[in-house]
Order: sequence, then C-alpha cells, then structure tokens
Amino acid sequence: MLLSMVSFRSRVLDSVPDALKSGIAGGIGLFIAVIGFSFGNLVVKGPPGGLVDLPDLRHNPAGWIALAGLGVTMVLVAFRVHGAILLGILTGTGVALACGLTAWRFPLALPSGLAKTAGAFAPGMVDLWSALGDHWIEILTMLFVLLFMDLFDTVGTLVGVSQRAGLIRDGHLPGAERALAADAAGTVIGGCLGTSTVTSYIESIIGVQAGARTGLAAIAAGVCMLGAVFFRPLVEMVMGNFTVPVTAPDGAVLATVRKFPTIAPALIIVGAMMLRTMRDVNWDDVTEYLPAFLTMITIPLAYSISDGIAMGFVSYALGKLLTGKARQCPLLVYVFAILFVIRYAIAGQA
Repeated sequence: MLLSMVSFRSRVLDSVPDALKSGIAGGIGLFIAVIGFSFGNLVVKGPPGGLVDLPDLRHNPAGWIALAGLGVTMVLVAFRVHGAILLGILTGTGVALACGLTAWRFPLALPSGLAKTAGAFAPGMVDLWSALGDHWIEILTMLFVLLFMDLFDTVGTLVGVSQRAGLIRDGHLPGAERALAADAAGTVIGGCLGTSTVTSYIESIIGVQAGARTGLAAIAAGVCMLGAVFFRPLVEMVMGNFTVPVTAPDGAVLATVRKFPTIAPALIIVGAMMLRTMRDVNWDDVTEYLPAFLTMITIPLAYSISDGIAMGFVSYALGKLLTGKARQCPLLVYVFAILFVIRYAIAGQA
C-alpha cells in the first residue's frame, strides 16, 4: 500500500515496454483459455512426455456442456448480441439441468458472515514475531518473494485489462496510482477480514469486452457481488456437480476433481479476444517480438503472470543490452531484471 501511495507501482507499470504490454495481455488471454479448457474438461493431463491430452468425449458430459455453451456463445458474439457471454453460461446451465447434472434449488440463503475469520491472523503474527530472531533471513526472503508476486501479478493484470480496453496512452495508464492504491487497500482489508485475496483479477476483461471503460461497470459488479452472497445456492446450481476421476496408468482411480463447464466458454472466448494485442508487436525486431512471445507463452505454461513478466523483463533487458540497443530499454527494466534473477535464485535456495 505504501509503494502505491508514493507512485512506485505506477512507475513500474509505466516502465513496461509496449512489446511486453502486448505479451502480457496475450499471455493472460492464453492463461484464461487454458483455465477454461481445464474447467470444461476439454483437456486432461497428458501421457509421459506430453503436457496435455484430449479426453474421451463419449463419457464426458462436462465436455459436451462446455462445447454446447461455447458454440452458442460464439454465434451470439458473432451477431453482436448483448450479454452473449452470460447467455452462454445460462445455456450450459440449462443443458446441465435437462441432463440431471445439476439440480434446481431455492436460490436464497443467509451468508455465514466473517465472525470466524476476521482478525484470525493475530496468533500467527505472534508466532512470526517470536520466530523472527532465529529465522529472519528466511522470513524476509519469503516476504520479498510474496511482494514480487503480488506486485507483478497486479501490474500484469492491470496492463492486460487496460491494453484490451484501449486505455493506455503513449505507454502510460492515466489514473494508475488510484487503481493500484485501491488494489492495495483491498488486499490489506481482505487479509484483515480473513477472506481470499481481494485484488484485481483477469476476469475483469469480460466487463471490458462488454464495453466497460469508465469504472461504472466495476461499481455495478461490486453491488451485484454484494447481493450474490445471499444467492449461494443459485451459484452452486450454475456451477453444477461435475466431478471427474483422476486415474493412474493402470486405470485405478486416485482422486476426483471438480469441473465447471458452464463458465468454461466465457473464459475461452475472452482468452481468444485478448490475443489480438499481439498484432501491435514489432515483428521485424527480434529484441521486441521474442521477449513478447516468451512472456506470452510462459504465463500459461508456468500458470503464473509474475513468472511470465519475469521472463519478459530478463529477455528484453538481455536482448537490448547484447545487441547494442541498451538505451531503448528503460532503466527500471534493467533493475527489475536483476531483481527477478535474485528472486528466483533465493526461491531456489529456499
């Protein structure tokens, strides 16, 4: 939060080269699509030597529901129907209801509240303080790693969403300080209340795709989410009861995992839309397009936005430095490229 208040995080955001901005946005698009394919059970863990494999659709109801929703959503988007993504989710829910894969239930229920989680960090803080004397190097190392992850996950999300919305002007995002300060405040307040992290998420791109630009959509979404805490049964109905077995090579069932095929089409469609930012990359300069590509491909493969940004910063700095174009790379990129190398060296030792 302090880094946001002194505009440090906005300077980091502004220092990201245009090529990496496009790579981050494209990488987040691939990331969202990969999550969508996983949620829809359209890909499964691959055989030895392979990353993923296509499942057998003959006994894959989750996959059929995801494909049905994807087809409907594609047609509605093609005809520019407002609410196409939401209608695609409802289509998948309707198919699941018709097939008995989810059940209708009364949609209203009172939330359980925050009594059990608010302020529950206090005992842990006491333990942390007592351990600081003997393990301060390990603790500071972990804080450094967490700071980097939080900083660059948020910067990456903001870059991706803003790039898709066309809000970046001459490499800068107007009002970035306020956006980053709001994100930091949400993270701190959410931590104190014991919720999952309150921060900016890549799903915001769905609002941008629907035309959101001024921030009013975020307020409307916040009000809707506040009301959604009273509709947990409805959310569970839309999510459905889709469990898929995880099997060993000999066919033995090791575990079961939940899938969410009703929302998979939304993630796949939006992920595809975000790839258009890659057309803005200078494909005649290898020191521009290669770091952008490495950023884009690393994000889904590593399942981490910050890891993709790290790959982009390091490759961009090295590329410019080794080809005699050192002045084309912002100073902060060099600084953070070095810090990223240190961060991964420290994490490896930890």
